[in-house]
Amino acid sequence: MEVHRLIEQLQDLVEHSSVFPWPGRRAVAYEEFYRLTEEIRRLLPQELAQATAIMTTRDEVLAGATRQAQEIVEQAQREAQIRLEAVDRQVAEMVSQDAVALAAEERAREILAEAESQAAQIRAGADEYALALLNRLDAFVQRVQQSIAEGKESFGAVVPAEAPSSMGALDR
Repeated sequence: MEVHRLIEQLQDLVEHSSVFPWPGRRAVAYEEFYRLTEEIRRLLPQELAQATAIMTTRDEVLAGATRQAQEIVEQAQREAQIRLEAVDRQVAEMVSQDAVALAAEERAREILAEAESQAAQIRAGADEYALALLNRLDAFVQRVQQSIAEGKESFGAVVPAEAPSSMGALDR
């Protein structure tokens, strides 16, 4: 900055000027002092204008940087929100899939329990049927044995009450 250089020259002028016998007084070359102060007055508005322009430019750059930073922050927030929503959807889907899997497992247990119950009922029914069939067969066999005994009696044979059978294992 030119003004600073001129002020330094002005200070040098005062420092190197003759000292008067009175304390704090100096003899300064008037024309040189006048030339330097006029030059400072001439340059000062230009340098102030430059400083003002620099400050304005600085303010504009700062404002632009602030706007750009705000836009970056807003964009980052939007992207973060989008990512959070995607993660939320994935979590919800996973929870839903887990719920479906748990419901399927519960339904499978219910079906298995129902099938086991039905199988037990069928076995019980089959056992009852087999017992009833065996009872009917036993009654039939007794009638057949009675008919055989009556037939033998009609030929005059005497059949003891507990006579050993000639059929062996089929009696049982």
